Amino acid sequence: MFCKVTLIEISTDEDGFEGAWFAATIVEAVGKDMFLVQYQSPRTDDDSGFLREEFDTLHIIIRPCPPETFVVDCFNPFEEVDAFYNDGWRVGVISKVLGGSKYMFTLGAQTRKWSLNILT
Repeated sequence: MFCKVTLIEISTDEDGFEGAWFAATIVEAVGKDMFLVQYQSPRTDDDSGFLREEFDTLHIIIRPCPPETFVVDCFNPFEEVDAFYNDGWRVGVISKVLGGSKYMFTLGAQTRKWSLNILT
């Protein structure tokens, strides 16, 4: 399945994180279907390092990290995108083109809109 130091992405059904994918590394297996992972982005509360958590495979989805892709510098309204927001990748829809590689987007079924800057 997955080995120690394998780069993965994790998705959980925890409130507020549904549908989000977070890059992490498997630190070690800690039992049958249990892993200790270290995230690449979320940090500990005291900001002393990257967050580590134990997960069982019944409550999360683990997938290999996707291959590197090219950067798209132009989106259209109503186009579905994966946006890096709040330490994870989330599916959203472009709601407005602001110009200068800036967009407004909506995450999933939420009605709140966020600003998205394309990094090139």
